[in-house]
Amino acid sequence: MLYIITFSSTYQALNFEKKFLSTKLIFTLRPVPREISSSCGIAAQIETDENAIDSIWEECIVDRMEPDGLYSLVSLNNKNIIKLIKKRQV
Repeated sequence: MLYIITFSSTYQALNFEKKFLSTKLIFTLRPVPREISSSCGIAAQIETDENAIDSIWEECIVDRMEPDGLYSLVSLNNKNIIKLIKKRQV
């Protein structure tokens, strides 16, 4: 399944990349999809299962990467269907 994690800043997205680049996690940094926000930003698109994404989200919080939101991403008939899974509690 594909997931997207948005961050409070580009700096935090780059911290995510630095932390997970040397792991087996399949991810890419990409612009935040317009379905999520019309403002600029970088998000991590991650291919993993439901159990792993919860651990990744928690690692982001523990490591102070300031994740804003976690979303699922499904492409259907060339259209993205994005659903909010959780938002960071501030």
